[in-house]
Amino acid sequence: MTQQQDPQVTEPVVPAKARGFFGLPWLARVGIVIGVFAGLVIVGRGASPTPTTTAGSPSPRYLPPASQTAGPTVAAPLAPRITFGDGFYEVGRDVAAGTFVAPGGRNCFWARERDATGHSTIANEWSPGQGQVIVTAKAGEYLKVSDCGTWTKR
Repeated sequence: MTQQQDPQVTEPVVPAKARGFFGLPWLARVGIVIGVFAGLVIVGRGASPTPTTTAGSPSPRYLPPASQTAGPTVAAPLAPRITFGDGFYEVGRDVAAGTFVAPGGRNCFWARERDATGHSTIANEWSPGQGQVIVTAKAGEYLKVSDCGTWTKR
């Protein structure tokens, strides 16, 4: 590609074809691409509510879109489980409070925790291949179990 000289301009003129889309430099094109991407992300999250006014009200108030006023259908909360496997559970919500028994395993571990951080242990046990394992957990505690088999409430 050759550059053409304009007799009245001291700098070389770059043909329009070499300047890319919209005749903009590459940095401007990058800015446009970023702006379009940001706009798509914002639109994907949903638009904000539209301000509307009611009769006799001097200031606007925000109403949700009509599609959101009916509200979603919410299923009844599930009852806490009485059997479960490996995991980290909130006692009273995820699993029922009470005494549970598991067959144990080669690397069976359980821990009762005060909170969901996993760093506030009340009690724990590692039972490598020692047979049946029993733990009693109270509502509001958290229970972490691994490699013990299926836990069943007594």
